[in-house]
Amino acid sequence: MGIQSQAGYASSTLSRFLSDRLPYLDRVAQTWIPKLASMSDGPALAIRGRDDLGWALELRLGLDLAATPPRLRELSYLPIERCRALLAAAGYEHRQVGVLPLSGTTDPLLCHWERTRHPIVPCENQSAAFRACLDLAWFRQLIHKWGEGRTVDERRSWFVSLATHNSGLDGDAELLDAMAHCWRVYLKRGRRALLKQGSEASVAPELALGYGVADLVIGRMLIDVKLAVRPAVDEAVTWLRQLIGYVLLDRHNIFELDSVAVYCGWHGQLLSYPLQALLATAGGGSTPSLERLRLDFYEVMRDELDTYAAWRERQRHP
Repeated sequence: MGIQSQAGYASSTLSRFLSDRLPYLDRVAQTWIPKLASMSDGPALAIRGRDDLGWALELRLGLDLAATPPRLRELSYLPIERCRALLAAAGYEHRQVGVLPLSGTTDPLLCHWERTRHPIVPCENQSAAFRACLDLAWFRQLIHKWGEGRTVDERRSWFVSLATHNSGLDGDAELLDAMAHCWRVYLKRGRRALLKQGSEASVAPELALGYGVADLVIGRMLIDVKLAVRPAVDEAVTWLRQLIGYVLLDRHNIFELDSVAVYCGWHGQLLSYPLQALLATAGGGSTPSLERLRLDFYEVMRDELDTYAAWRERQRHP
């Protein structure tokens, strides 16, 4: 059970550890609820496929924030022309590698892409990009199942075959409208708030060999993307468990994190909290050492992490 799943179960290893060591996470969550309640952009989000929409939005935002195309494993399922169109819509161009001659490579997955712009007009070439992201969201269970297996040729063939026999998500006008709304509020204020955290964005960073995969790290802030509208305190506590779980998995302090945040995609708002202040508040006044928490968490998670690492090795060497 990964970090995201564990965060939602009170009996999980992560939740029990945090209940013991950081018993007052609800105090942090309560500071976010009034801010969420004050957000009023857009209609109520009452549509089917919210999880798919959230995943598609996360993919699209990652493509906008990164300096070079991220999540190539997911993009490898798209047919060549759809992949190329998505990267172009996200502001990338296939560029010559320094002074070296062009290689003649045409497959977008093998090309050298550089960001040349950030789209600034809400509907600028984005409809096809939204459809591609929603189609990949519909296909993501198979992407997860296959992992690093299968050739790109097989991946694209399966994608085209299944998309031909199923409407996927891109034909759902309601989901497309919702995606367009999330993109408008992102351009209105979300992008600015996120880029204020730093110029370097790490998209879908893997922690503990991929046992945990976060959404974003920008600067020194760990960010999770949520389609929150009016969450209760319990839901915000679940978000915090997930974020802290990722922080604890960064046992060697690779990302040097100093804050955590939730980006509320429906409203384009960023809710953040400094890490040291969070530890002090959730710890009940005495601030526990982050280094000590990471070491202790590793000890209680050792069996699960070892089991996961063994599974990854078997995947690589069947």
